[in-house]
Amino acid sequence: LISYENRHFYENHKLIRLDTGRECREYEVMSVLKTHLFQNREDTFKYYQFYQANTEEEFKNYNQNLKALSLYDTGVKASYGDHFLTLSTCSSYVEDGRLAVVARQISPEPAHGGETGDSASFGTFDE
Repeated sequence: LISYENRHFYENHKLIRLDTGRECREYEVMSVLKTHLFQNREDTFKYYQFYQANTEEEFKNYNQNLKALSLYDTGVKASYGDHFLTLSTCSSYVEDGRLAVVARQISPEPAHGGETGDSASFGTFDE
């Protein structure tokens, strides 16, 4: 994930393929951000606590925060109702630092086979 800090890496790995062993879904990276945990503050954007927008307003707020924190503009647009994959790892740039990659699902159905270009694969998970 750390490689996504480099825009050149992103340009060559815009898609993420997640293979669960049962299905393979593809996502396009829409935001790469550096932040840290805000454990004792309620007034901050906590990307790691977002599961689903219940309203268009919640979605708009989430999307605006992602764009504001992004290291670079990917040009990927999201719409209310889209599904997302958030990958997060520790980052030592500050105490409790995090690097997160947020990607928008582009294959609504399981996508076995069919190559769609370069992608970063993050393995197969046993269920």
